[in-house]
Amino acid sequence: IKACREKKINAVAITDHHDLCFYNYINEASLEEKDSQGNLLPEYRRIIVFPGMELTLDVPCQAILIFDADLVIDDETRVKINTALGIADYTNKTESKTGPTNRLSFKSINDVYDALNGVKELKGRFIVFPNIKDGGTSSILRNGFHNEYAKGVFVGGYLDRGLYESHKSNVGWNNVIEGKVDAYGNRSIGFFQTSDNRTDTFEHLGISATWVKWSTPTAEGLRQACLAKKSRILQE
Repeated sequence: IKACREKKINAVAITDHHDLCFYNYINEASLEEKDSQGNLLPEYRRIIVFPGMELTLDVPCQAILIFDADLVIDDETRVKINTALGIADYTNKTESKTGPTNRLSFKSINDVYDALNGVKELKGRFIVFPNIKDGGTSSILRNGFHNEYAKGVFVGGYLDRGLYESHKSNVGWNNVIEGKVDAYGNRSIGFFQTSDNRTDTFEHLGISATWVKWSTPTAEGLRQACLAKKSRILQE
């Protein structure tokens, strides 16, 4: 949280691979942040922390799952999320390392939505962003996957750290995400850059960031931003 404040980052998503354990530690640190006089910061000044996961799907592709920032991630909720996603070997929160990352059985991004919306407490409180880099084994934007993109209910995607510079001048990639290609369903989507910070020295934190305008920090707020991306999402 201190590093976010120093880098002028107002919101982060904590998305460990098939795991939610780290979120509560960072969210609590945000809630306990104090000003220079030792007073707790008012709610409107706190750094927003979204709970989430990085998913390895059998589509196959990678995806980022983000929940409402105010969703309470307690043991009961974690079990319901893991059960809906079919994560049978999730890591106990007392263990120091995560377990093996096995590919989840979902053949479609839409199936992830169906599974999570089937849990009353989660319905409408999450959003899924597939990897949308140009090509590669983890992206939904590669040869032969245009139907999966065209039929998807997702409204946004994500780019890994440092990829935006090479993608913003890629005419073919831009045509797809701007909804100009028939084979991809003429579906325009928003996208978010991810820093993928994995170290406690935070050198990657905020390197690849996106400006987002929302009314509330929820999955619906992110969805609406993607639907009105020209006025609500900015990469530079």
